[in-house]
Amino acid sequence: EGRTAPTLVERPYERHPDNPSSETSSQTQNMNSHVEIYLHFVWATWNREDLILPDFERALWREIRHETEAQGCRLLKIGGTPNHVHILVQFVSTLRVADFIQQVKGASSLLVNNKISPDFHFKWQGAYGVFSVGHQEVPGIIDYINKQKTHHAQGTTIAAYEKTNQPYKRKVSSN
Repeated sequence: EGRTAPTLVERPYERHPDNPSSETSSQTQNMNSHVEIYLHFVWATWNREDLILPDFERALWREIRHETEAQGCRLLKIGGTPNHVHILVQFVSTLRVADFIQQVKGASSLLVNNKISPDFHFKWQGAYGVFSVGHQEVPGIIDYINKQKTHHAQGTTIAAYEKTNQPYKRKVSSN
């Protein structure tokens, strides 16, 4: 009469073979969850060329906002310079970072090339930077993104927030 260990880990939000009426959606599972994930993304144009022109910057920002919201996230701030973009996003727990940024970058470059049609080929670099942000840091990151052009003009950028293709190297103590 010993009981064998179940092969399926039971979770209230997943369908269990013995309980067909159990909830099946991760969205249903999250309805009662409090999730605050803030991510600061930065990515650049190809070779950091000044490809984001004033003529279409606003349309590009609108497309990035649209793609962010279409994936269930909330765009808190967007800004940048002619060669890179910063966004602060309240992220959803059911989305992969790589999938999100691929969609945002892909759709926005398609907008520029296919609808705006400048006299050059618009392209993002393949890499990006993404940084987790604590709730209390959100206002400071919004301010930093809001003042991107000023920070770059005055040389007051925060180097860690400008990295798009360099791995983070943490110093490990020998203790």
